[in-house]
This record gives sequence, C-alpha cells and structure tokens, in this order.
Amino acid sequence: MASQLTLSDGRNLDYCISGAKDGFPLLFSHSSPGAWTPVPHLAKACATHGFMLVTWSRPGFGGSTRRKGRRVVDEVDSVRALLGHLGRERFAAMGWSAGGPHALACAAMNGCVAAVVVAGLAPYDAEGLMWAPDISKHVGREGESAIREKYEARRPGMISITAAEIFAGEKPGPDKQAMSDIPGLAQCGEDSFREALKFSVDGMVDDDLAFREPWGFDVADIAVPVFLYHGTSDPYVPFTHAQWNASHLGRVTTHFEEGGGHVSVIQDVDGMLREIIGAMPS
Repeated sequence: MASQLTLSDGRNLDYCISGAKDGFPLLFSHSSPGAWTPVPHLAKACATHGFMLVTWSRPGFGGSTRRKGRRVVDEVDSVRALLGHLGRERFAAMGWSAGGPHALACAAMNGCVAAVVVAGLAPYDAEGLMWAPDISKHVGREGESAIREKYEARRPGMISITAAEIFAGEKPGPDKQAMSDIPGLAQCGEDSFREALKFSVDGMVDDDLAFREPWGFDVADIAVPVFLYHGTSDPYVPFTHAQWNASHLGRVTTHFEEGGGHVSVIQDVDGMLREIIGAMPS
C-alpha cells in the first residue's frame, strides 16, 4: 500500500517502499499513465539483491498533487524529498518509458551512483528522432486542451481495463511473450492505470507538455554510469531515441535487443541490478 508524504510547499506525494526495506535505495520513475504500484518482478529482485525499491506517483497521477507547468528536471524535487524523509543520501535511479527522462534527471543530481533507463525517450528537440504516430500527435503539435480532451475520452477505458484485456490486446510478439513470462506484469498494468487515473488525467497531460519543452538539464552532463535497455522494434519509443541517448551520454553501457519491443526489454531485472551493484563506488 502507498504512504503519503506532505512536501514543503504543501503538496502531497504518494509513495511506496518494497523490496529490501533496509537496502540501498533504488528510485523508480514510472511510465505514463503510471503510479507508485511496484513492478512485481522488480520488487522481488530488489529483495534478493538488497535494494530498497522506492516508487511514487508523479505530480498529477493518483493522489499526488498536481504541479502545473512542471519540467522533467522537477522530478529531482520529489526524489530529494523522499530521500530526506528516508534519511538517505546516496541512491540509484531507474525509469521505464516515460520514466526514462525522469531517471536521467535523477542521474544528474548529487547522490546518484548509477541509472538504468528502459525504453526511455530522448529530448523532443533532438535531431534524427522518429516518433510513434500517436505520441507525435500529442507531444509535438497539440496544445494542452487538445491533449486533455484526448485523454479524457480514453480515461474510462483505461481506468476499467483488466489484466486479461491488457494481455489480449497485445499483438503476438516479444512483448506479449514477456507479459506471459513475467508473473503479475499485466495485473500491474491494470493496477497502475486504475491508480494513476482515479482522479484525473492531469499527470498524463503534464508529462506530455514537459517532454516537448527543454528538460532543464543536459544529458551530456550526467557523470555517473547509465545502462540503456531498448528494443530495436519498440512500437512506442522508437529505437532512434536510445541511439541518441547513447551517443550523448558520457558513461553508457547499451543493451539493445534485436527485434525487442517496449515490454520485453524489462525482463532481465536481475542483470540490471547486478550492473548497478558493479557501478557502486567502493
């Protein structure tokens, strides 16, 4: 279950602690729509490898108070508040999909030892990017009212979808196979959608608006090791995003899955955690 932290400006932030409760903090930035609900096989792996998994709902998702006009870099404020509340200074960051840019923002802050980015976006104004058709429509050209209208129309379906429907709706291929192979992953999707959108679509709208603006930091300035995982056939975040990030990060290790999709690349969480352990300063 989630706890709620009241921030210095009066906003609320929903968060959850799982994995090894006294372990090294791994702060996980969720996709969109998404929330604090832990990815089950990641939480299990964190318990095995000694990581405290810290998940939270970005502002506007679930019970986390909206922060209108937020930038990608503003994720750092949530992370600092959580670390202070937990009495920790050092941590590792991880983000999946829309959480990727937010994990990179965390990687640029003091105290981060390493970051894992799974199927993450590159900056909107980066050269040579491809965008999935549906994403390009609302990230690139539409205003806030049009984005909100689109998501409001979709919200009833997203908030009521079941794990079985999520699985059935996935096309045959590596992502559907991953959903079959990873226990509880489709159920996590159901729980996450329901939690994220239970009050509004504010979080989705604000994520989209933040992605098309300057992120507030330079990817090239990130000094810690970053491990990139991406499928060459990702239908939502095209492979060009991973290629751009890889070419602009200073200390990067790439794991590019030939023919991989958006979900299949998050299977090897044990390997991801071992990489973080290997990157930790002694």
